Amino acid sequence: IIILLIIVSKIFISKNWLGSNYLRHLVFIPLFFYVFLSVILWQQNVLLDVIVPVCTLIFSFVAVFITLKQRAASVEKERIAEELLTIIKAFDHGSWASSYLNQFQLFATNLPTKKTISTKVEHQLMETISGFYEQVYGAIKKIDELAVEAAIEPDHATELGRQLLYLSDNLNKIKINLNIKKAIHPDIWSNIFRLVDGIKINIKAIKFVVFRYFTSEPNVILERIVLRFKEKVNYPITFFSATENNSLVSIKPSALSAILDNLLSNANRAMLSAKNKKIIIQTHATDQYFIIACSDAGKGIPKNLWEKIFDLNFSTKPDKNSGGFGLYYSRNSLEKYGGSIEVVKSGINKGTTFLVKLRLL
Repeated sequence: IIILLIIVSKIFISKNWLGSNYLRHLVFIPLFFYVFLSVILWQQNVLLDVIVPVCTLIFSFVAVFITLKQRAASVEKERIAEELLTIIKAFDHGSWASSYLNQFQLFATNLPTKKTISTKVEHQLMETISGFYEQVYGAIKKIDELAVEAAIEPDHATELGRQLLYLSDNLNKIKINLNIKKAIHPDIWSNIFRLVDGIKINIKAIKFVVFRYFTSEPNVILERIVLRFKEKVNYPITFFSATENNSLVSIKPSALSAILDNLLSNANRAMLSAKNKKIIIQTHATDQYFIIACSDAGKGIPKNLWEKIFDLNFSTKPDKNSGGFGLYYSRNSLEKYGGSIEVVKSGINKGTTFLVKLRLL
């Protein structure tokens, strides 16, 4: 049973369906359970021959089932959260969605005081309502659905859905009144102003939680990784930062840790035969990006391979069956969050400099 579980867990880990820490759940818990029962029931042959194996078998598969179910739920929640992040970013981009909501509040502030609405204003109002339904309504509804599904700020998500429904109802009343040339009751305008305000607050609350889930402090992560590498190597690793430690970038901490860890591992591997080994890491920030430059004193990369090294399964290692995934993963992860990675400088036996760009919040 234990051997079978080890094989199953290794397959799942190699396929990247489970993290390596899940080996503990899939193997060690049933193993401890088996040893515990064996010690308790020592020299009781019937129990050892029948009950212990059967109990261990049942417990093992229950442990596997629960672990896989938890992992699947975690992966699904992460996928939903990433989709939600994409929609919220699009929602914020250029403030086009907010402009529609602001226009409704502007109408709600100015129009109730007017006895009649001019044809021009009426036309603008109808255009704003149509534009809202075409471009904004669906996005807000999707934000609400995904937030509910991923259990992200459930109270705010539930309230957002309710407010969107009531806002739509009030906008439809305005359209009906305009079509039949009937005056719009002031209560409708006050409802719209209040509902739009609530929608803004709830989207902001959901956005804050989602962004927090997908944000990192790069300097903090770099310091931790550099410290760990310094304990393993016997050459200098220098870290200069021209930015504050509280800089936040758009990427999951686990993904950024994996990218930086891979960069330093590659740098270390590139310097195996180098005489003056050293790694220099420098960071600075622009208006939009947090930039990390990682330089080594290794064997260098030929210029014709500067882009090729980011291809899946491409490796410069002597053993072609190993590697070829780290840089591919790094580029894909960074691009997903609006960042990038590239080789900016390299010379044969003169070292290589990688530049990582992370989008600042």
